[in-house]
Amino acid sequence: MPSILGSANDRIAVMSPALPMASSVLPYLELMDGEGIYSNFGPLVTQLEQRYASLLGVMPQQVVTSANATLALAGAVAAQDKSEWSVPAWTFPATAHAPLLVGRRLAFADVSLDSWLLGEDSRPKRGENRGRIPVIPFGASFQLDDFDLEEESLVIDAAASLGNFPNLESLPQSWAVVFSLHATKILGCGEGALTIFGSSQAADEFRAWSNFGFAGSRVPRFVATNAKMSEIAAAYALAALDQWKTSEVSWRRIHATASAISEKHGLARSPRADSSLSPYWIGVFKDESATKKAELVFAANAIDTRRWWPEPLSHSPAFSNYARGAYPNCDLLSRVALGLPMHLALTPENFNKIDEALAATFLPRTADGHRLKHQA
Repeated sequence: MPSILGSANDRIAVMSPALPMASSVLPYLELMDGEGIYSNFGPLVTQLEQRYASLLGVMPQQVVTSANATLALAGAVAAQDKSEWSVPAWTFPATAHAPLLVGRRLAFADVSLDSWLLGEDSRPKRGENRGRIPVIPFGASFQLDDFDLEEESLVIDAAASLGNFPNLESLPQSWAVVFSLHATKILGCGEGALTIFGSSQAADEFRAWSNFGFAGSRVPRFVATNAKMSEIAAAYALAALDQWKTSEVSWRRIHATASAISEKHGLARSPRADSSLSPYWIGVFKDESATKKAELVFAANAIDTRRWWPEPLSHSPAFSNYARGAYPNCDLLSRVALGLPMHLALTPENFNKIDEALAATFLPRTADGHRLKHQA
Protein backbone atom coordinates (compact mmCIF):
# COMPACT_ATOMS: atom_id res chain seq x y z
CA MET A 1 0.00 0.00 0.00
CA PRO A 2 1.59 3.31 -1.05
CA SER A 3 2.13 6.12 1.41
CA ILE A 4 -0.31 9.02 1.35
CA LEU A 5 1.69 11.17 3.75
CA GLY A 6 5.03 11.66 2.07
CA SER A 7 8.37 10.43 3.43
CA ALA A 8 8.35 7.37 5.67
CA ASN A 9 11.82 8.06 7.09
CA ASP A 10 10.56 9.49 10.40
CA ARG A 11 8.62 6.65 11.93
CA ILE A 12 6.05 7.50 14.62
CA ALA A 13 6.45 5.09 17.53
CA VAL A 14 3.39 3.62 19.20
CA MET A 15 4.98 4.19 22.61
CA SER A 16 8.03 6.14 23.79
CA PRO A 17 8.94 5.90 27.50
CA ALA A 18 10.00 9.15 29.16
CA LEU A 19 11.74 8.84 32.53
CA PRO A 20 13.04 11.81 34.55
CA MET A 21 16.37 13.16 33.32
CA ALA A 22 19.45 12.09 35.27
CA SER A 23 19.94 15.64 36.55
CA SER A 24 16.58 15.56 38.36
CA VAL A 25 17.33 12.15 39.88
CA LEU A 26 20.82 13.10 41.06
CA PRO A 27 19.77 14.78 44.34
CA TYR A 28 18.05 11.55 45.40
CA LEU A 29 21.05 9.47 44.38
CA GLU A 30 23.27 11.73 46.47
CA LEU A 31 20.96 11.18 49.44
CA MET A 32 21.24 7.45 48.80
CA ASP A 33 25.03 7.64 48.79
CA GLY A 34 24.98 9.69 51.96
CA GLU A 35 22.89 7.09 53.76
CA GLY A 36 24.84 4.17 52.28
CA ILE A 37 21.57 2.21 51.88
CA TYR A 38 20.76 0.84 48.44
CA SER A 39 17.93 -1.64 49.06
CA ASN A 40 16.05 -3.42 51.91
CA PHE A 41 13.29 -0.85 52.54
CA GLY A 42 15.61 2.15 52.55
CA PRO A 43 14.69 5.80 53.23
CA LEU A 44 13.89 6.65 49.60
CA VAL A 45 11.48 3.71 49.35
CA THR A 46 9.90 4.80 52.62
CA GLN A 47 9.51 8.36 51.36
CA LEU A 48 7.96 7.13 48.12
CA GLU A 49 5.42 4.99 49.98
CA GLN A 50 4.51 7.93 52.22
CA ARG A 51 3.99 10.31 49.30
CA TYR A 52 1.80 7.88 47.41
CA ALA A 53 -0.19 7.09 50.54
CA SER A 54 -1.11 10.76 50.79
CA LEU A 55 -2.06 10.98 47.11
CA LEU A 56 -4.24 7.84 47.23
CA GLY A 57 -5.98 8.56 50.54
CA VAL A 58 -4.52 5.71 52.61
CA MET A 59 -2.09 5.25 55.49
CA PRO A 60 1.62 4.75 54.67
CA GLN A 61 1.48 1.34 56.34
CA GLN A 62 -0.89 0.20 53.58
CA VAL A 63 1.49 0.99 50.68
CA VAL A 64 4.29 -1.38 49.70
CA THR A 65 6.70 -0.95 46.81
CA SER A 66 8.15 -3.88 44.89
CA ALA A 67 10.52 -4.65 42.05
CA ASN A 68 7.82 -5.03 39.41
CA ALA A 69 4.07 -5.37 39.02
CA THR A 70 4.10 -9.10 38.21
CA LEU A 71 5.65 -9.84 41.59
CA ALA A 72 3.30 -7.31 43.19
CA LEU A 73 0.27 -9.18 41.84
CA ALA A 74 1.72 -12.51 42.91
CA GLY A 75 2.43 -11.24 46.41
CA ALA A 76 -1.04 -9.73 46.77
CA VAL A 77 -2.51 -13.11 45.83
CA ALA A 78 -0.15 -14.90 48.22
CA ALA A 79 -1.33 -12.68 51.08
CA GLN A 80 -4.82 -14.19 50.79
CA ASP A 81 -6.02 -17.73 51.42
CA LYS A 82 -7.97 -18.26 48.20
CA SER A 83 -6.83 -21.37 46.28
CA GLU A 84 -8.15 -20.28 42.86
CA TRP A 85 -8.25 -16.91 41.10
CA SER A 86 -10.41 -15.74 38.22
CA VAL A 87 -8.56 -13.67 35.62
CA PRO A 88 -9.86 -12.15 32.37
CA ALA A 89 -8.89 -14.23 29.36
CA TRP A 90 -7.98 -10.99 27.55
CA THR A 91 -5.22 -9.21 29.45
CA PHE A 92 -1.45 -8.91 29.68
CA PRO A 93 0.21 -12.24 30.62
CA ALA A 94 1.43 -10.93 33.99
CA THR A 95 -2.12 -11.10 35.34
CA ALA A 96 -2.36 -14.83 34.62
CA HIS A 97 1.21 -15.60 35.69
CA ALA A 98 0.65 -14.09 39.14
CA PRO A 99 -1.52 -16.78 40.81
CA LEU A 100 0.52 -19.58 39.25
CA LEU A 101 3.76 -18.11 40.61
CA VAL A 102 2.48 -18.57 44.17
CA GLY A 103 0.93 -22.01 43.72
CA ARG A 104 -2.69 -20.98 43.17
CA ARG A 105 -5.02 -22.28 40.49
CA LEU A 106 -5.90 -20.12 37.49
CA ALA A 107 -9.42 -19.77 36.08
CA PHE A 108 -10.09 -17.66 33.00
CA ALA A 109 -13.33 -15.71 32.60
CA ASP A 110 -14.93 -13.50 29.98
CA VAL A 111 -15.22 -9.72 30.22
CA SER A 112 -18.09 -7.31 29.75
CA LEU A 113 -18.19 -5.49 26.41
CA ASP A 114 -19.35 -2.33 28.17
CA SER A 115 -16.54 -2.01 30.72
CA TRP A 116 -13.94 -4.59 29.57
CA LEU A 117 -13.88 -5.70 33.22
CA LEU A 118 -14.51 -9.23 34.47
CA GLY A 119 -18.15 -10.18 33.93
CA GLU A 120 -20.57 -10.97 36.73
CA ASP A 121 -20.45 -14.68 35.93
CA SER A 122 -16.86 -14.71 37.22
CA ARG A 123 -18.07 -13.96 40.77
CA PRO A 124 -17.39 -16.89 43.12
CA LYS A 125 -20.41 -18.97 44.02
CA ARG A 126 -21.32 -19.70 47.61
CA GLY A 127 -18.70 -21.95 49.19
CA GLU A 128 -16.10 -21.49 46.42
CA ASN A 129 -12.60 -20.73 47.69
CA ARG A 130 -11.89 -18.28 44.89
CA GLY A 131 -10.78 -14.68 44.49
CA ARG A 132 -10.76 -12.45 41.41
CA ILE A 133 -8.21 -10.26 39.64
CA PRO A 134 -10.14 -7.69 37.61
CA VAL A 135 -7.97 -5.75 35.18
CA ILE A 136 -8.56 -2.02 34.70
CA PRO A 137 -8.12 -1.88 30.91
CA PHE A 138 -5.39 0.27 29.40
CA GLY A 139 -4.98 2.81 32.16
CA ALA A 140 -8.65 3.68 32.56
CA SER A 141 -9.76 5.69 35.56
CA PHE A 142 -11.71 3.84 38.24
CA GLN A 143 -13.16 4.21 41.71
CA LEU A 144 -13.83 1.62 44.37
CA ASP A 145 -17.58 1.92 43.94
CA ASP A 146 -17.16 0.46 40.45
CA PHE A 147 -17.01 -2.86 42.33
CA ASP A 148 -19.14 -4.61 44.93
CA LEU A 149 -17.46 -3.62 48.19
CA GLU A 150 -18.98 -6.69 49.85
CA GLU A 151 -16.91 -9.02 47.67
CA GLU A 152 -14.50 -11.00 49.81
CA SER A 153 -11.23 -11.20 47.86
CA LEU A 154 -10.24 -8.83 45.08
CA VAL A 155 -6.80 -7.95 43.73
CA ILE A 156 -7.29 -5.11 41.25
CA ASP A 157 -4.73 -5.06 38.45
CA ALA A 158 -4.59 -1.31 37.74
CA ALA A 159 -1.14 -1.49 36.15
CA ALA A 160 -1.45 1.59 33.92
CA SER A 161 -3.98 3.65 35.92
CA LEU A 162 -1.75 5.42 38.45
CA GLY A 163 -1.98 8.84 36.77
CA ASN A 164 -5.70 8.93 37.59
CA PHE A 165 -5.08 8.80 41.39
CA PRO A 166 -8.23 6.99 42.57
CA ASN A 167 -9.21 7.59 46.19
CA LEU A 168 -8.61 4.28 47.99
CA GLU A 169 -9.50 5.42 51.50
CA SER A 170 -12.38 2.92 51.70
CA LEU A 171 -10.44 -0.05 50.29
CA PRO A 172 -11.90 -3.19 51.92
CA GLN A 173 -9.50 -4.96 54.27
CA SER A 174 -9.18 -8.09 52.13
CA TRP A 175 -8.53 -6.20 48.88
CA ALA A 176 -5.39 -4.93 47.17
CA VAL A 177 -4.69 -2.63 44.21
CA VAL A 178 -1.53 -2.93 42.11
CA PHE A 179 -0.04 -0.11 40.03
CA SER A 180 2.95 -0.51 37.71
CA LEU A 181 5.90 1.89 37.64
CA HIS A 182 7.36 0.36 34.49
CA ALA A 183 9.05 2.75 32.08
CA THR A 184 6.09 2.53 29.68
CA LYS A 185 3.65 3.77 32.32
CA ILE A 186 2.79 7.26 33.50
CA LEU A 187 5.04 8.11 36.51
CA GLY A 188 7.34 5.22 35.66
CA CYS A 189 10.70 4.63 37.30
CA GLY A 190 12.06 2.04 34.86
CA GLU A 191 10.80 -1.03 36.69
CA GLY A 192 8.75 -1.19 39.86
CA ALA A 193 5.28 -1.27 41.39
CA LEU A 194 3.05 -0.06 44.19
CA THR A 195 0.58 -2.27 46.02
CA ILE A 196 -2.06 -0.70 48.24
CA PHE A 197 -3.60 -3.07 50.77
CA GLY A 198 -6.86 -2.71 52.64
CA SER A 199 -5.11 -3.56 55.90
CA SER A 200 -1.66 -2.91 57.34
CA GLN A 201 -1.51 -6.56 58.41
CA ALA A 202 -1.79 -7.74 54.80
CA ALA A 203 0.83 -5.16 53.82
CA ASP A 204 3.18 -6.51 56.50
CA GLU A 205 2.68 -10.05 55.18
CA PHE A 206 3.54 -8.81 51.70
CA ARG A 207 6.69 -7.06 52.97
CA ALA A 208 7.85 -10.28 54.58
CA TRP A 209 7.00 -12.24 51.43
CA SER A 210 8.99 -9.77 49.32
CA ASN A 211 11.99 -10.17 51.64
CA PHE A 212 12.57 -13.94 51.74
CA GLY A 213 9.89 -14.44 54.40
CA PHE A 214 11.87 -12.46 57.00
CA ALA A 215 9.83 -10.61 59.61
CA GLY A 216 11.86 -9.37 62.55
CA SER A 217 14.56 -12.03 62.30
CA ARG A 218 16.84 -13.79 59.82
CA VAL A 219 14.66 -16.90 59.98
CA PRO A 220 12.11 -17.13 57.12
CA ARG A 221 8.54 -17.57 58.35
CA PHE A 222 7.24 -19.03 55.08
CA VAL A 223 8.23 -19.74 51.48
CA ALA A 224 8.72 -16.38 49.80
CA THR A 225 10.88 -14.50 47.31
CA ASN A 226 12.93 -11.34 46.83
CA ALA A 227 10.70 -8.66 45.33
CA LYS A 228 11.96 -5.50 47.00
CA MET A 229 12.31 -2.19 45.21
CA SER A 230 15.82 -0.76 45.15
CA GLU A 231 16.67 2.74 46.32
CA ILE A 232 17.77 3.59 42.76
CA ALA A 233 14.29 2.77 41.40
CA ALA A 234 12.74 4.79 44.23
CA ALA A 235 14.96 7.75 43.30
CA TYR A 236 13.56 7.75 39.76
CA ALA A 237 10.00 7.31 41.05
CA LEU A 238 10.39 10.26 43.43
CA ALA A 239 11.79 12.45 40.65
CA ALA A 240 8.82 11.50 38.46
CA LEU A 241 6.45 12.56 41.25
CA ASP A 242 8.31 15.86 41.62
CA GLN A 243 7.59 16.58 37.94
CA TRP A 244 3.98 15.42 37.98
CA LYS A 245 2.29 18.85 37.77
CA THR A 246 4.18 19.61 34.58
CA SER A 247 3.86 16.17 33.02
CA GLU A 248 0.14 16.00 33.87
CA VAL A 249 -0.47 19.12 31.76
CA SER A 250 1.39 17.50 28.85
CA TRP A 251 -0.54 14.24 29.17
CA ARG A 252 -3.85 16.09 29.23
CA ARG A 253 -2.90 17.99 26.08
CA ILE A 254 -1.93 14.77 24.28
CA HIS A 255 -5.14 13.04 25.35
CA ALA A 256 -7.31 15.97 24.29
CA THR A 257 -5.79 15.85 20.81
CA ALA A 258 -6.28 12.08 20.54
CA SER A 259 -9.88 12.45 21.72
CA ALA A 260 -10.61 15.15 19.13
CA ILE A 261 -9.15 13.08 16.30
CA SER A 262 -11.07 9.97 17.40
CA GLU A 263 -14.33 11.92 17.55
CA LYS A 264 -13.68 13.47 14.14
CA HIS A 265 -13.49 10.04 12.51
CA GLY A 266 -16.11 8.30 14.65
CA LEU A 267 -13.47 5.99 16.10
CA ALA A 268 -14.64 4.26 19.25
CA ARG A 269 -12.11 3.94 22.07
CA SER A 270 -11.54 1.88 25.19
CA PRO A 271 -13.89 2.44 28.17
CA ARG A 272 -13.49 5.75 30.03
CA ALA A 273 -10.81 6.94 27.63
CA ASP A 274 -12.14 10.50 27.73
CA SER A 275 -11.92 10.71 31.53
CA SER A 276 -8.56 8.95 31.94
CA LEU A 277 -4.86 9.74 31.75
CA SER A 278 -3.05 6.71 30.41
CA PRO A 279 -0.17 5.82 28.09
CA TYR A 280 -2.57 4.14 25.63
CA TRP A 281 -4.76 5.20 22.73
CA ILE A 282 -6.92 2.20 21.91
CA GLY A 283 -9.00 2.45 18.76
CA VAL A 284 -11.96 0.07 18.54
CA PHE A 285 -12.87 -0.84 14.95
CA LYS A 286 -16.12 -2.37 13.72
CA ASP A 287 -14.59 -5.76 12.86
CA GLU A 288 -11.27 -7.49 12.27
CA SER A 289 -11.23 -6.53 8.60
CA ALA A 290 -11.37 -2.85 9.54
CA THR A 291 -8.64 -3.38 12.13
CA LYS A 292 -6.35 -5.02 9.59
CA LYS A 293 -7.04 -2.22 7.11
CA ALA A 294 -6.00 0.33 9.74
CA GLU A 295 -2.81 -1.63 10.43
CA LEU A 296 -1.92 -1.63 6.73
CA VAL A 297 -2.62 2.07 6.21
CA PHE A 298 -0.67 3.10 9.30
CA ALA A 299 2.27 0.81 8.47
CA ALA A 300 2.44 2.16 4.91
CA ASN A 301 2.80 5.64 6.35
CA ALA A 302 5.46 4.84 8.94
CA ILE A 303 3.08 5.00 11.90
CA ASP A 304 3.40 2.16 14.37
CA THR A 305 0.36 0.42 15.82
CA ARG A 306 0.17 -2.52 18.18
CA ARG A 307 -2.32 -5.12 19.29
CA TRP A 308 -1.25 -4.87 22.90
CA TRP A 309 -3.15 -8.03 23.83
CA PRO A 310 -3.12 -9.83 20.46
CA GLU A 311 -5.25 -12.81 21.48
CA PRO A 312 -6.95 -14.20 24.59
CA LEU A 313 -4.42 -15.83 26.88
CA SER A 314 -6.60 -18.94 26.82
CA HIS A 315 -5.39 -19.44 23.21
CA SER A 316 -1.70 -19.17 24.08
CA PRO A 317 0.64 -22.17 24.55
CA ALA A 318 1.46 -21.04 28.09
CA PHE A 319 -2.13 -20.97 29.33
CA SER A 320 -4.29 -23.06 26.98
CA ASN A 321 -4.58 -25.83 29.60
CA TYR A 322 -6.49 -23.43 31.85
CA ALA A 323 -9.25 -22.66 29.33
CA ARG A 324 -12.67 -23.87 30.48
CA GLY A 325 -14.81 -22.89 27.55
CA ALA A 326 -15.37 -20.02 25.17
CA TYR A 327 -14.72 -16.36 25.97
CA PRO A 328 -16.54 -14.63 23.10
CA ASN A 329 -16.16 -11.05 24.30
CA CYS A 330 -12.42 -11.53 24.83
CA ASP A 331 -12.14 -13.04 21.36
CA LEU A 332 -13.99 -10.10 19.81
CA LEU A 333 -11.97 -7.42 21.61
CA SER A 334 -8.69 -9.02 20.60
CA ARG A 335 -9.74 -8.65 16.96
CA VAL A 336 -11.04 -5.07 16.99
CA ALA A 337 -8.89 -3.19 19.55
CA LEU A 338 -5.76 -1.57 18.14
CA GLY A 339 -3.18 0.54 19.95
CA LEU A 340 -2.35 3.84 18.24
CA PRO A 341 0.60 6.11 19.15
CA MET A 342 0.29 7.67 22.61
CA HIS A 343 3.26 9.30 24.35
CA LEU A 344 4.66 12.67 25.31
CA ALA A 345 7.05 12.81 22.34
CA LEU A 346 4.17 13.17 19.86
CA THR A 347 4.23 16.47 17.96
CA PRO A 348 1.42 18.36 16.19
CA GLU A 349 2.90 17.10 12.91
CA ASN A 350 2.70 13.52 14.20
CA PHE A 351 -0.95 13.99 15.08
CA ASN A 352 -1.63 15.45 11.65
CA LYS A 353 -0.23 12.28 10.07
CA ILE A 354 -2.30 10.08 12.40
CA ASP A 355 -5.37 12.15 11.52
CA GLU A 356 -4.74 11.67 7.80
CA ALA A 357 -4.07 7.95 8.23
CA LEU A 358 -7.40 7.53 10.01
CA ALA A 359 -9.10 9.49 7.24
CA ALA A 360 -7.61 7.08 4.70
CA THR A 361 -8.61 4.10 6.84
CA PHE A 362 -12.25 5.16 6.88
CA LEU A 363 -12.31 6.35 3.28
CA PRO A 364 -15.19 4.55 1.49
CA ARG A 365 -14.84 2.72 -1.80
CA THR A 366 -16.93 3.00 -4.96
CA ALA A 367 -18.76 0.03 -6.42
CA ASP A 368 -15.76 -0.83 -8.61
CA GLY A 369 -13.43 -0.92 -5.60
CA HIS A 370 -11.68 2.43 -6.07
CA ARG A 371 -11.29 4.82 -3.14
CA LEU A 372 -13.32 8.00 -3.16
CA LYS A 373 -11.26 11.15 -2.87
CA HIS A 374 -11.25 12.62 0.62
CA GLN A 375 -13.10 15.90 0.84
CA ALA A 376 -11.49 18.41 3.19
